[in-house]
Amino acid sequence: MSSSTSLVSNSSSKTLKSKIEKIVFGGAGLFRDQGCVVFVPFAAPNDELEVRVTQAKKDYKIAKIEKILKAGPDRIKPSCPYYTHCGGCQLQHLKPQAQLKIKQGFLEEAFDETPPVIASSRNWHYRSHLRLNLDKGTFGFKARDKKTLIEINECSLFLPAESHFFQILRSCLVDLKTKGSFRVFKAPASKFVLAFSFPRKLPKNRRTLSERLMQKLPIQGIAMKCPNGEEHFGNIQITESICGLDLTFSPYGFMQNNLFLIPKLYQTLVMWANPTGKSILDLYSGVGTSSLLLAREGGSVIAIEESRAAVKCAQKNQKRNHIQNVSFVQGRVEGALKNSKAVDLVVVNPPRTGLSQEVLEAFNTLKPQEIVYVSCMPSTLKRDLIRLKDYEKHQLEGFDLFPQTTHLETMVKMVRKNLK
Repeated sequence: MSSSTSLVSNSSSKTLKSKIEKIVFGGAGLFRDQGCVVFVPFAAPNDELEVRVTQAKKDYKIAKIEKILKAGPDRIKPSCPYYTHCGGCQLQHLKPQAQLKIKQGFLEEAFDETPPVIASSRNWHYRSHLRLNLDKGTFGFKARDKKTLIEINECSLFLPAESHFFQILRSCLVDLKTKGSFRVFKAPASKFVLAFSFPRKLPKNRRTLSERLMQKLPIQGIAMKCPNGEEHFGNIQITESICGLDLTFSPYGFMQNNLFLIPKLYQTLVMWANPTGKSILDLYSGVGTSSLLLAREGGSVIAIEESRAAVKCAQKNQKRNHIQNVSFVQGRVEGALKNSKAVDLVVVNPPRTGLSQEVLEAFNTLKPQEIVYVSCMPSTLKRDLIRLKDYEKHQLEGFDLFPQTTHLETMVKMVRKNLK
């Protein structure tokens, strides 16, 4: 679909009128100005806008909305008071069904097919934890410029605004005159766990601070760490039940962030893997959720994870759930694969950067018949699938683990070609 554009005179920068074609990965709207692509943050499909060009690059331009001349049919009023300033959300101004359609479009553009995108049962209050930045008595999220601190009193991805949790938290931390960060976790029985990270040393008033926090808020435990040590107050253990597994998580390790949809992802993974009787490598295995589920269903699993803390947590989860046929190996995936033997199936859930060349080359040695790849970045997933030349895509599905944002989890099953 083409967009008509006209130049509006402006003494300081170029201003255009146009109609938004679509939303691209990252959340910006797109239209074309005399053949040049223009990206407009916080636009909606079919918006008719007056925009001001703020950056002109060689191959594209970035523009800011000056005026909504006619709103597209999917535009709604965002509920968050920090929206457009905080860097966390990009799609709050769109209806939930429109968000799903847009994310389906991301996958369609990347993979030349229209796979299903499974919706979360919750569009708000779905996050199980948040990370906040500390700065001399206050806290908040990084702004869109990734530098400015946006102080917050609410985040509806985590808690209802009427909870007043963050206002009370700020009053408790006002005397904490240091920089750092902390994570807030939901714990059972409507309680919370806080995990602070300080760049130099622990605060001198840490015990008094922890007592005040636990008096004012329903906090079951507080962890504080710095390069030279770590101290705990109360119970910092976080437990969750996922697909019948009783799991514990470290407050400084990885934990899934949408427990309303993540069981569906794991159920799909196990169904596609069909693990009974198969030898399986689970790469970037974290705290062992997928490894334990695959082993529980009859697979013989070797799980590889670089984080020592995550491996210790995975081993505890193995013991808690009485699952035998899985071994957890601590180390870089690239190094561990050098000593691995051929397997039937590889499950891989890499970071956003995708698979390294070393890992891809190891597949040529291992020659698994199947690969199940879970990705949080469609562009690197697409790149890696192209590089896996001996495999063809068999199944593809998206999971909307992060409503209100452009983030999307994608799972694909690859089957080895019948090579001559």
